Amino acid sequence: MSDTTDILNIVSELNNEENPQRRLKLILSLVFTSIFFLVLKFLFLSDILPYPSYLKEIEKSGIVDQVFVNFFVVISSFLCAFFLVWVLFYVFKYFYKVFLHLQDYSWNKELGLEDWEFQGNIVVEDKGKVIHIIQSDLGLILKNKEWKDCEMTFKFKIPKKPVLSPEDEQENQLRRGFGVIYRAKNLGEYYMLKIDINGYHPHVRHVLWENNGPILKTTLTIENLDEWINAKFLLINNHLQVEIGQDEFSFLIPTHSNISKDRKTNTAIENIENLPYAKIPFRNQGSVGFRSAFFEEVYIKDLKIKHILCF
Repeated sequence: MSDTTDILNIVSELNNEENPQRRLKLILSLVFTSIFFLVLKFLFLSDILPYPSYLKEIEKSGIVDQVFVNFFVVISSFLCAFFLVWVLFYVFKYFYKVFLHLQDYSWNKELGLEDWEFQGNIVVEDKGKVIHIIQSDLGLILKNKEWKDCEMTFKFKIPKKPVLSPEDEQENQLRRGFGVIYRAKNLGEYYMLKIDINGYHPHVRHVLWENNGPILKTTLTIENLDEWINAKFLLINNHLQVEIGQDEFSFLIPTHSNISKDRKTNTAIENIENLPYAKIPFRNQGSVGFRSAFFEEVYIKDLKIKHILCF
């Protein structure tokens, strides 16, 4: 009965159109299981097919046909092989994520933009030493890299006058600021800290935007424009410590977002009183990057990410 239930569950998952990634994993698992099963069968013949003693007794009694017994043995063996492949897949996935978490990263001019996913205008300047981010609504993040606990250091410069954007009405580009992405699932889902003249604003971009700031006023002024400012983001056990120039503060990154989409109908919730709470699935690890949108411009250099192994 359990074998039949397992088969029905597999078929149900394969027909699940809401999660195409899981569907692909199951299809690949079935393919690898079939290959694995057939190879073992031809190499070891009967050794791959368990034949319990109670089945021998049933076969001798003549209650059921031998064909049924053999079919039961084959199906049971196949499901065992499928389970083994599925376990090996998750073991490999676990160690792959551990490997990703243990990587250090340092951006240099030889890498250019090949390590980045981005939207908008991203330009490498000053003989390849500086990344100039110009009106990138989604931002840019390092692709195929994840960290759980890490230290991110860099220098940034907000220009007095934007190069390719209209000048601020009060001629103070710090009013626009920019964003630092410190944990990202992709370009549409991430945690970000917005830096501008009003202070530091923790954001969550979980389909829609949520602004949880300002959390602290800033000592940066118009006099700091066109100056390189040191920044450090230390993230340990989901606790973020930030140092920007002379400013220092820390906070625990949130577990939930109170703004999300109805994923079934793919339509935005318009009534603010009925906004659902959504658990943030990418809280425990992710990539890093920057965002500069709506006439914002910023320069980034000396970016380094150092993994921190915590137990």
